[in-house]
Amino acid sequence: MVMGTDLAEISSAIAAYAREVNGSVLDQSPVYNLSAKHYVKEFGEVLYKRAYLVSVPIDPANYVGLKLAALATERKFSYPVETENQHVRMYRKVNLDPGILSVGSLYVVSTKYAGHRLCIAPGLWAEICLHYQNGSYKPMPWTYPDFRQDEVLNFLKAVRQRHLLGHG
Repeated sequence: MVMGTDLAEISSAIAAYAREVNGSVLDQSPVYNLSAKHYVKEFGEVLYKRAYLVSVPIDPANYVGLKLAALATERKFSYPVETENQHVRMYRKVNLDPGILSVGSLYVVSTKYAGHRLCIAPGLWAEICLHYQNGSYKPMPWTYPDFRQDEVLNFLKAVRQRHLLGHG
């Protein structure tokens, strides 16, 4: 999932990320608007988000590497802002949330601790945010609102179906 205020920046960031992890972008969801108050200071009022399917030779043990690559890509698409107390803070133009989609669930990794998350490396926590049940991906109680949106759930279900048919 990639979030940002500029669709061209979002496309550039996912392409850079795919190169970083030796993958390729196979598919993308429709763009949808995101309303998230906690991102307003950094990104502004208008946010777009899009889910991407990136083909990556994945070993679940290397999930940490995928998140670290996403963080490096975010840094490449950041800019400095001087704060009130003369410090410089980097603001992101994009936010990448890589996940591992399986036929049974979607895992994501965060840099933020929460009680339901499992520590997988210093400063990184993994969680299941969606599980597949009765014909669709279902959110967990802690799943972020943007992962609950129909555009995302429908895209993931379509990706799952193509995978089961051997087409992706």
